[in-house]
Amino acid sequence: PSAPVLSTLGLAQFRLGRYQQAISSYTRAIEKDGALEAPREGLTFLLYMTGDLDRARSVADKGLQAPKPGFYLFYLRALVLYRESRKLWPEAVSSLDEATKNNVRFAPAYFLRGKIRMQQGMLDAALDDFKAAVRADPAYPLPYFKMSQILEQQGHRERAERSEER
Repeated sequence: PSAPVLSTLGLAQFRLGRYQQAISSYTRAIEKDGALEAPREGLTFLLYMTGDLDRARSVADKGLQAPKPGFYLFYLRALVLYRESRKLWPEAVSSLDEATKNNVRFAPAYFLRGKIRMQQGMLDAALDDFKAAVRADPAYPLPYFKMSQILEQQGHRERAERSEER
């Protein structure tokens, strides 16, 4: 089968919960055509989900060497780095910066960057990221919860409650 067919097969296997088969299909698709983003993104995500972080990072890094990598691969790489080690968080933030530059409407990138900054004690910067996530997608609920936590810490009880209600 061609690389696009293998990529589509990988997606179907993933949705059916057949992760190892999906990993195999995505790997074969990349071997046939390393320039395709979809199988690389799918493989990175599945490796991240199954806990093979070293391999996930390697797959993402290789894809980011392309002339114009997509925003989602930057985001996936950041997820991997965030989960791998607290020492890699600055690198994860840089990857998220690239993701948001390439797609200003992708709320999860702002959310993850805000989450990292919140855990680093950079509450104002985190709050800015959570607000950016809400602007990008007002229906995305997670930033509201984190915003309420920060506002509560800062002594803004009423604002925190309003944010939590949203």
